[in-house]
Formats: sequence, structure tokens, C-alpha cells
Amino acid sequence: MKKIYILLVLLTMTLMSFFAHPIYVSTSEIDYNKEEKRLEIAIKIFSDDLEKVLSAKKGEDVEIGTDREHAKATEYIIEYLKTHFEIEINGKNTDFEYVNRRLIKDDFFAMWVLIQVPKVNRLKSLVLKNNILIDFNNGQQNHIKFRDSGEGTYIRKVTSKGHEQVILK
Repeated sequence: MKKIYILLVLLTMTLMSFFAHPIYVSTSEIDYNKEEKRLEIAIKIFSDDLEKVLSAKKGEDVEIGTDREHAKATEYIIEYLKTHFEIEINGKNTDFEYVNRRLIKDDFFAMWVLIQVPKVNRLKSLVLKNNILIDFNNGQQNHIKFRDSGEGTYIRKVTSKGHEQVILK
């Protein structure tokens, strides 16, 4: 009986240790829409982590997705992404356009930020600089998924270094 008790205590402590170390991850899903000639990008990020980064950078409390949302929350999010999610298409630096964002409270307060790059007539190469939240936690991982609707290309990368290059033929 004593052995079972010790085993249960050890098992409980092991399981609790998993909850003591949160996971820091973002996911960027990039689709090349050949018909519309644009890159459609959805970035999933945890809003509480983003709030902490923005609050630290702005020196004020920045809430996102609550009834106390900061008046400039969207502006701050776009500004942050423009310096931490950079896109180079066919050898040229490219700006993205903000489309929308939505909070998913059922998913641990994850948020999808939707952006796009219009007027992409032909996609030969795509270089991404993705260091979202790496300034918040150096254990951050950023998952990148790319789909080319016309060619059926699917590429998936995970980075904690911040830079990934995807070369398309």
C-alpha cells in the first residue's frame, strides 16, 4: 500500500510539473491564393502574452479583447507585427495589410490576426522573418505553415530562431 501511495505522489508531482512550465507558441498559416493574386495570412497568438509585450513596450496597461480594451490595441498589434513578422516576396521586402482580428476565448484566449499581401502575381520565393514574442520569452516557438493553392505545395517549419526561408520552385 505504501508503494502505491509513493507511486501516486510521484506521478502527481510529475504531471504537475508539466503545468508549471507554460508553452509559448504562435502559428502562422500562409496561403497563396492564385486566383485573387494575394497571400492570405492568419497568425494565431496568445493575447495574454501579446498584452504583456505591448504593455512593457508602451509603458502602459494594454488589454486586448476585454471590455477594457486599450483604444489603440489594434494599432499597437499592427505596429508590433510589422517589426516582428516581415515578408520578402521574390527578393523584395513587402508590406502586409491588416484585415481583422478575433479573440477565441475557448482556446485559452488565443487570437487570430488576419493580414494579407495583395498583388502577388507570381510567387517564386518567400522569405519570412518571424520572431513574434521571442522578445517576451526566449523559449517561444513560432510555427509556420505554407500552402500554395495552385501547386498543392505544403511546407511546415518550426522556429525559435526567428528567421525561416521558404524557397518555392
